[in-house]
Amino acid sequence: MQTLYETQRLKITEATPSDIPYIMDLERQPENRDYVFQGTYEDHLQEINSPEKLLALVTPKTGNLPKGFFIAVLDPDSHVLELKRIVIETKNQGFGREVILGLMAYAFTTLDINRLWLDVFTDNPRGIHLYESLGMVSEGTKRQAYLAPSGEYKSQIIYSLLREEFH
Repeated sequence: MQTLYETQRLKITEATPSDIPYIMDLERQPENRDYVFQGTYEDHLQEINSPEKLLALVTPKTGNLPKGFFIAVLDPDSHVLELKRIVIETKNQGFGREVILGLMAYAFTTLDINRLWLDVFTDNPRGIHLYESLGMVSEGTKRQAYLAPSGEYKSQIIYSLLREEFH
């Protein structure tokens, strides 16, 4: 399990196949499932084995039990990193902010990317507030771009941050 980066309280490591059941459980928890896609075991195994994809585990520096995960996809030709999914188990403790700030630093320095982007469902005010408070710029809305299992069409806002905007 290779450490990718560390923050003040957290260690971010590459996930292993033994982490997949935890990741799948977290994606499917009631407080998360309406805001993130749910991958299969095979999806997550492919993410672990792909050089362009990063499935990372979030663990406190002082413990061994994970606090969450994220999935990112690198486009090395365009110097772009997409944050596809982030789920933090313990809400309202600042872990999500800490993970993303660390990811920004890692992406712009270690990975040498120029653009970090993500999308967020318009009915996710916690995510929208976080991304805007981190200085990410709204690029527009993909209207009714996803058909949720409930049968509802959901819209997604695209947010990004360029290297020159990162402080």
